[in-house]
Amino acid sequence: MRVPCIPYPTTDLTGIEEQIVQRIATRRAEHGLLPLDLVLLHAPEIANGGCDTTRPRKARGENFLAIQYEMTKNINPTDETFENLRSVCGFSNQEIVELTATVSAYNFAS
Repeated sequence: MRVPCIPYPTTDLTGIEEQIVQRIATRRAEHGLLPLDLVLLHAPEIANGGCDTTRPRKARGENFLAIQYEMTKNINPTDETFENLRSVCGFSNQEIVELTATVSAYNFAS
């Protein structure tokens, strides 16, 4: 990877950042943190985006797949896709930016 993994475990994390790391580690269970997690943790709020379980799963899943597909295949998602993220998922502009950055990071890593 062109962006190095953060050293882990590390003592340089704030309390909130450590909570994010613990949430991700819990989600990963016995596999532990993945190299991608350790890269995304350079921006803990971006890494944290994958842990959002507050939205209805089906609505999140369908709209996540739409933006992921469009960003991977066409680079530019449609206005309709962004509107669905707002109206169906209830995402704020900040959350849309974070989701877009996360998808970009996964595309970058693959």
